[in-house]
Amino acid sequence: MAAWWRPSAANYFDRVSKQVILEALGEIGGHELASRFAAAKKGELAESAERVFAGQFITEAAVKERALAWVPEVMRFAEAQADEPDTAGHGGEAEVMTQSDPDAEDQGADASGTGVPGADSSPRELAA
Repeated sequence: MAAWWRPSAANYFDRVSKQVILEALGEIGGHELASRFAAAKKGELAESAERVFAGQFITEAAVKERALAWVPEVMRFAEAQADEPDTAGHGGEAEVMTQSDPDAEDQGADASGTGVPGADSSPRELAA
């Protein structure tokens, strides 16, 4: 997600509280980075945070890397659950996909030979 969207003062930092900005800074650089900006006013903090999260702040390489990869919590994708055991007692979607019926491929074929049901039908026939 960070490759397509970067937090800026206009699109994020001006819209959240000072505490949220300081927490984000602490998340990428620890308490030391957050405390550097704790005394700043909200507007100045938002502008400084924009520079930090754009990688335009002189800091350690690891902090810069975390800053460039950071997005707000609500924009983060859930961790992959493939490693977790299935607690619902189902095989899961991946298992269902691997246990396909060999005859099922032939059932989807049509007269056009494309293997796509309805491929020889016009859009009007499909809509009806």
